[in-house]
Formats: sequence, structure tokens, C-alpha cells
Amino acid sequence: MAIYKKILGLFPLMIVLTMIWGCGNHMDKSSESFDITKFPRDEQGYPKSDIAIINGKEFSLKDLSESYVEDNLDCVIELPDVKTGDRIEVILPQYLPVNLWSIEEKETIDLTNYNKKELSVRQDVEGKSAFVQKFTFTTDDTSILFKWSNVRECGKSFNEKEKDYLLKINLT
Repeated sequence: MAIYKKILGLFPLMIVLTMIWGCGNHMDKSSESFDITKFPRDEQGYPKSDIAIINGKEFSLKDLSESYVEDNLDCVIELPDVKTGDRIEVILPQYLPVNLWSIEEKETIDLTNYNKKELSVRQDVEGKSAFVQKFTFTTDDTSILFKWSNVRECGKSFNEKEKDYLLKINLT
């Protein structure tokens, strides 16, 4: 009889824990992110170097393979439907194993998630990277800068990095 009282005493606690656990796993569909594995690919299965995914939409980039070390912008993307304070998700191809994307370091940019993921490829090609980089953030600014630079620049601040490609995203 004592064992039944213990089980009955634990039963309400188990119900409450189950409800908390079940409700905690609920995800808001509006905050779902783009599936990185669906990033557009070239004929070998590598991420295309002329595509950026922003909030699930494809945008054209000037091809990374044609980038030059200059002080001007390589590409500007306008986002008319995104306002300051909105959650922004940017997915960029790494393209070369020796280069990485970095986001401008500002107090007005709140980087909430960074992820680098390798996509499966059909055929290995030397000198190409199967990685994509995903940045999730909010900002109070109307423009955000990304630099694509050599991994030797990793220890430097954003402004000190010598860029191979400069991407600007404008919010309107």
C-alpha cells in the first residue's frame, strides 16, 4: 500500500514535468530558419559562389572567384522588406578553404548565432570549399558589412582585415 501512495504522489509531478517539457519544444514557425543543406549548388555539389541567402531568399553576388583586393564594395544587397530590429539570417558560401566571412563588429549588431556547416559533395575538387557560413543577428543600423578575407586575417579586428570581397547589406 505504501508503494501505491508514493506512485500517486509522483504522478502529479510527472504530469507537470511532461507539460513543461512538451511546451518547451514548441517552435514558432515564423522563426524557422533556412535549411542550409538546400543552399544552391554547382555541378559538383559545391555551394554556388555567386549566391547569398538572406532570410530564406536568394540574392546574387558578384562571383567570389572574380573578387579583387580593392577598397570599394564588391556587392550591395538591398532588403526593402526588412527593418532595423528584425531578425536577419545571412548564409554565405565559403568558396575557398583559405577564406572566411566575418561580420562587422559594432555595438548595434547583436549576433545571436553563427554556424559553419559542410555540405556533402558528389565529387571532391581541390581548392574549393563545401562549407557555408550562417550569421543570425539583429541590428539597429540600416547597413551591415561582411568581409571575405584570408584566414591569416582572423586575429585582426574587422577594420584591420584586408578584404578579398566586401558585401554590404542595406535595410530600408
